[in-house]
Amino acid sequence: MTKRIKQHQLEDLSRYKFALSIPQKWVFRDKDKDYGIDGEVEIFNSDEKATGLVFWVQLKATSLDQTRAIRGFDLSLETIKYYKRLEIPVLIARYSEHEDTFYVKWAGEIDTFYAKDDAKTMRVSFSEADILDEEKADELNKYLTKLRAVKSGFIKLPIDVQISFESKSICGVASSILISKIRSKINKFSSVLRLVYDDNSLSADVFIDENTLKVGFLDIAGCTFHSVDLMDPSKLAEDLLKDISLALSLSLSQLGYSDLAARIVFSHDLQHRLKVKHEIFERLLPCLLKSNFFKESLEIVSDVCDEAENNFLEMITNSTLLFIRNTVDKVKQEATETFLKKTIERYKEKSPSLYGISQYNLGNFYRSTDRCNQAARCLLIARRYEPKYYNQGYFYRELAGSLFEIGKFTFSSKLYKKTLEIDSSEDVLPLYADSLMFSGKYQEAHKTFKNYLNKTKSQHAGWHLKSICLASIIEEHDIKSQYRNIKKAVELADISYLSPDKAEKQLEEALEKDLLCALAWFNLAHIKNSSGQIHDAAFCYTMCALVQTWDIEAWVKATACSFNNVVPIEIFALLVRTGYFFNGERYIEVLYEVIEGSLGEEALSQIAHVIDQLLLDDRKSKNNIPELRIQNEEGKFENVLVNENDSKGQGR
Repeated sequence: MTKRIKQHQLEDLSRYKFALSIPQKWVFRDKDKDYGIDGEVEIFNSDEKATGLVFWVQLKATSLDQTRAIRGFDLSLETIKYYKRLEIPVLIARYSEHEDTFYVKWAGEIDTFYAKDDAKTMRVSFSEADILDEEKADELNKYLTKLRAVKSGFIKLPIDVQISFESKSICGVASSILISKIRSKINKFSSVLRLVYDDNSLSADVFIDENTLKVGFLDIAGCTFHSVDLMDPSKLAEDLLKDISLALSLSLSQLGYSDLAARIVFSHDLQHRLKVKHEIFERLLPCLLKSNFFKESLEIVSDVCDEAENNFLEMITNSTLLFIRNTVDKVKQEATETFLKKTIERYKEKSPSLYGISQYNLGNFYRSTDRCNQAARCLLIARRYEPKYYNQGYFYRELAGSLFEIGKFTFSSKLYKKTLEIDSSEDVLPLYADSLMFSGKYQEAHKTFKNYLNKTKSQHAGWHLKSICLASIIEEHDIKSQYRNIKKAVELADISYLSPDKAEKQLEEALEKDLLCALAWFNLAHIKNSSGQIHDAAFCYTMCALVQTWDIEAWVKATACSFNNVVPIEIFALLVRTGYFFNGERYIEVLYEVIEGSLGEEALSQIAHVIDQLLLDDRKSKNNIPELRIQNEEGKFENVLVNENDSKGQGR
């Protein structure tokens, strides 16, 4: 006969007992035991109405009778960290069959700082203060109410704080005397914090003992200083208030209150304190750079790096700047450029390698702000001073992209080829094909596009469209490659003074000089369209748009000409997706105006539905993840912000 083991009986008993131990108005529901979550509790008020307050429970039962075993057990660090990440708070409930008592503690209260090095588990301990009774249940209710308020964005300055001392004296100063000194100094910080004694207020908790200062909001945001015992007793009260203020700033940053966090630092002259608290500064910096104190934050970084070598702090700053580098805020752009230039000057004499890396960072900034000439110059200097760039595929790719944008297509293609020799990265293939195409090597470009599309089964509309158009011009003009005489082609493409028959002939001559002359294709498209050659007009407008990707008029005319039975529907779909990729909603807006003007509102409604379906995936937000490279053990700079499976863009 199958026997039911004692532990299973004990687990069921603990579930039953826990449901009886909580207030009658609360509802306990069993949950699947994934990750140790045994149940869910929903809180109802005295009017028997749901409050919306919910928490999860992990039950840990024991039949042992030793106090130490009852009031503690080992829990894996991975599980603790998992609980802390959950949106719904987790209550750990220890049931003693011997005492018929529950001890409870929020998972967020567990400080993993005290876990042993390389340990996989940590001791979770309880005291008499953790016994689940009516008073404790009221505490749980208050905790959840505060938690909802914090997450709902109700925090404002000054912040209420409740200070508790866990030791009789701090740095030799009696706690009763220290709190008096804190009260006398707190006026200096009146716009940041105020002392309260009402446990019902939306307050931050401050715990101070001989070694630590712990500040936070309900264990969901905050930090702990572990060096209180090293503080100067003569300045203890004021220094504690400064550190409490910095901790509150960090807590607010963790909760998403960037500007409030920055106001605490910059409106109370805490910059000097922050400069010596490097660990806090490193964690707070990304938030400060997202605030209205952007310029001031960069100045602190420069000061810290001037006073002491702190390349890690620079790295954090540079990574944050990469995330915000596309800002159109001119003040932020100027502050960023100043910071990066100052970094270059810092290393000009002392470290050739860091000087080269700093030039690289400035070059990337210039790339992001469309100053490709300056970007290329910085990248070339970077390679001269940091030789490791000679072996980095991504470096050649970025330099190739900058050269492409300034019209150095042949050099760009050579650098993309070098990139492929180092990395064999498939996403570089279409960029290489693009540079070959603009270098006039049409057949080689088409072959490379086909190779990429066949190898990856790519859905990137722009590369498909270029491959199709290249195949057409190679066949139509019986050409494999061409020396592009861009200047002469543009001169010939000016047909404003010619009759239609002579104009078309001259435009063909212009294309014989340069098959990628956008003006020639646009004017030829106009002639074809006027004479009813809709298919040819669509192709000519498309060629113009692919050469001048920013030309919304060309994209719209190409799309409008393609919405018929003459042009394959696949081409129409590719045009819509590629035009949207390069010009976004502005392209769609102009396209809809043209369609409504020619076909009417009812037809527009039907067409707009089709286009919305085509763009369903393209409109989904994609993270524009920048690149932050750190030297690995093999001496290569690898990107630590993305993984190999991240999706790649379809253009430059």
